[in-house]
Amino acid sequence: MVAGRLAGLVNLHAGRLVASAITRTWWPIVVVLALVSKRARRVLAVSAVVPNIWRWTRRKPEVDPLRYVALRVIDDASYGAGVWSGARREGSWDAITPRFD
Repeated sequence: MVAGRLAGLVNLHAGRLVASAITRTWWPIVVVLALVSKRARRVLAVSAVVPNIWRWTRRKPEVDPLRYVALRVIDDASYGAGVWSGARREGSWDAITPRFD
């Protein structure tokens, strides 16, 4: 029973990390893919909405969920734009290259 719960939590947290990478660092690539792929649109939408709704329910901020999600998406996109801009300026794509160690 404990092992199943731990395995579920590990998968949940791994999904959260992937969603964060999609909406923060890799969003330019995913947005382009979403223009031509229904699956990519779903992945982008779920990655942007589900973790942020979960955060909203945990933190109970004084803003409605729609605005909270919108502001978090804008914040994540701004962060990602800075990462891409810095990578281009430095001429190194290491910051956006996934590593599976």
